[in-house]
Amino acid sequence: MGTGTGGGDSLLDGHYDEAENRASFQEAVRAWREGRTLEEGANAERSTAPASKPGAFWSSVGGDEVNLERCSTPLSTNAETATAQGSTQHDPAPSEDKLCCYQCFKQFYAKYAVERCSPLDGTARRLCSTSCADLWAASMQAKAEELQKRHEKLAKLEEMQRAMQYELKASAVEANSESVQAPLCVVAS
Repeated sequence: MGTGTGGGDSLLDGHYDEAENRASFQEAVRAWREGRTLEEGANAERSTAPASKPGAFWSSVGGDEVNLERCSTPLSTNAETATAQGSTQHDPAPSEDKLCCYQCFKQFYAKYAVERCSPLDGTARRLCSTSCADLWAASMQAKAEELQKRHEKLAKLEEMQRAMQYELKASAVEANSESVQAPLCVVAS
């Protein structure tokens, strides 16, 4: 049939070295953790010293894609955090109502609302700014025009259907009247 692979140390030949297989797997895992290829790992010196800092594997995951320092919890006291937030952020009074914009879905204070009426149903909508209100009004106007075109097209189709039904009835009546008026011809034998 066929011969085994050139190495002579394969499963096809019935030979399996578990220790060598384990060592090659461990080398592949070590190379992957250190971010090198297996060829580099075979040529590089094996270092049995542990990583210089704990968690070196997780800090190297993602390379430039993930910034683990930015994701970590800052080491500051609650007093420092409270003073930093208090000086830069203003919490609204509980009496100030917030709304959601119909165009961009952002929250805004009700006292800054801009109202526009819908051309479709005439209801008033409250939007966050004049630019959002203008965009929303333009989109509603386009929808109203499209709806008007659909109604006109539907009316034309209904009129054509009525005309076709009228012609069909007229031709049926005409065919019926011709069959009644036609004389019966009897062929004498």
